[in-house]
Amino acid sequence: MKFTETNSRYVFVDAHVHNLISCFTIFNKKRLTLNPQKLRNNVARLFSLGLSAAFTDHGTLEPYKALQRNHYRGEKILDNSHTIVDHGRFLEIHKDGRMIYIICGEEFMTKVNNRPAGHVLAFGLKDPIKDRMTPQATIEAIKAQKGIIIAAHIFHYGGLRVKYLKQLYHEFDAVELTAADVLNIANKRAINFIKKQQHVRRLNYIFDSDAHLADSIGKGFWGFPKRLIEGKADTQFIANLKNYLRDPASCIPCNMGKYKLKDVTLHYPRKYMELIRHYNGRKVKH
Repeated sequence: MKFTETNSRYVFVDAHVHNLISCFTIFNKKRLTLNPQKLRNNVARLFSLGLSAAFTDHGTLEPYKALQRNHYRGEKILDNSHTIVDHGRFLEIHKDGRMIYIICGEEFMTKVNNRPAGHVLAFGLKDPIKDRMTPQATIEAIKAQKGIIIAAHIFHYGGLRVKYLKQLYHEFDAVELTAADVLNIANKRAINFIKKQQHVRRLNYIFDSDAHLADSIGKGFWGFPKRLIEGKADTQFIANLKNYLRDPASCIPCNMGKYKLKDVTLHYPRKYMELIRHYNGRKVKH
């Protein structure tokens, strides 16, 4: 699928993209060495789709920081055809008259009594946060940086356990559905869970790819209004996005692709399912 954000009123973002082979860092504390070519491949993939992204590697901000500096261990990452505008917690990258955003993020494995409790995503961080803390401690650390807190791919592999999701339900800004759930079993369970919890609080959801390979980027994405980020300092943008996600009246367009759910209109009218096509002024090619 390919589309352009030119003249769009929305920024479309795949907000769960890995640059390290992060799944292996879950099981050992040895940090894998960043390959600058993987960063280049991911940025090229994003430009080819016209998508922005959040870089969310496990327990590290290293890939984002490397792109922010545009070098890693003496090796330049992007060539001179790219212009990087550093806003701190997010980057603008320009190439050939096109522009994408990269948001600084991190994915955490949480633990309780040395047992896995599930994953939490954070967007808009300034400094890295320690991995493998309890869900509550992880959330408090994210809040200390005024970051955005997401319950990652719940009911899917590594998703936050329901026990802790219920305990901390008011702390989350949104719940993530994932394209990695190829059978849609976890996503449907997540939708049903959100519906049952509406008496507590109406929680919005986003839809991401959880891409560990460049070719997987864009299998899931969602949108937010451009006015939230254009001309804004990083702290203001993160605050705007946080409020947008937490607002039960927000209509968050999610591209579900082939992962369509029976109750996908839970949080927004049916007309918003076509936002990605209409706001870009042409049909999306599948």
